[in-house]
Amino acid sequence: SVNIMRGCFGGCTFCSITEHEGRIIQSRSEDSIIKEVEAIRDSVSGFTGTISDLGGPTANMYRLGCKSPAIEAACRKPSCVYPGICPNLGTNHDPLIKIYRRARALK
Repeated sequence: SVNIMRGCFGGCTFCSITEHEGRIIQSRSEDSIIKEVEAIRDSVSGFTGTISDLGGPTANMYRLGCKSPAIEAACRKPSCVYPGICPNLGTNHDPLIKIYRRARALK
């Protein structure tokens, strides 16, 4: 497993991830992720070519977040998804799909 992000904007009462990792998603750069995958490929004895997960401790929130830094800085809501999805939440998964494809293309 390779961690590609940390944090969670869910704010679920049964989970402490938002409390200890923050509400704002911190995503690693694509190059940093690819370098780690390549390091595993090149240095792990017995590596079979399968990495089970590119993700984080929460759902696939890579590069997701508020559409406006000003709104994000002023927001005091504990959750971006409850009781409804915030209209300011960007939910484009294209960057996540791109990093999956880039990692899969490594030989």
